[in-house]
Amino acid sequence: MYRLVQKRKMPLIAISRNKKGLAHLDEQALSKELITVTHKSLSKSLNQTVINFLNLDSCHGNNGAIDASYLSVDIKITKNTNSESEKGDWIKCVWEILRKYIPNIEKNINYISITEVESNAWGYNGLTQLKRATTGDKK
Repeated sequence: MYRLVQKRKMPLIAISRNKKGLAHLDEQALSKELITVTHKSLSKSLNQTVINFLNLDSCHGNNGAIDASYLSVDIKITKNTNSESEKGDWIKCVWEILRKYIPNIEKNINYISITEVESNAWGYNGLTQLKRATTGDKK
């Protein structure tokens, strides 16, 4: 199933965090590292990677308790554009990056996920990824 569609370069990364507990997080530096690892591991464009920081008032983590340092990272990519190995490498590398920025992060449950979206179900600037692939738009 791998690479049934032309490799698409535009990922969307959402980082949900407890703003109060992780206010110190350097968003610019973290974003730069995440964009770089996404390019290296998943072959995504450096210029088309979008990162959204979602600041939550509180996050209910372990056993329903409020966890001041909860964080989750989710990336949306086009389905069948990356191998299992590439995806596993990305998850591992993102974890290592997070460990640099958040002391004792391993004490909590912090999710890193990859959401694969059908090429006809998402896109940007008015075109689906399927339409981009069929018209030769390399972005």
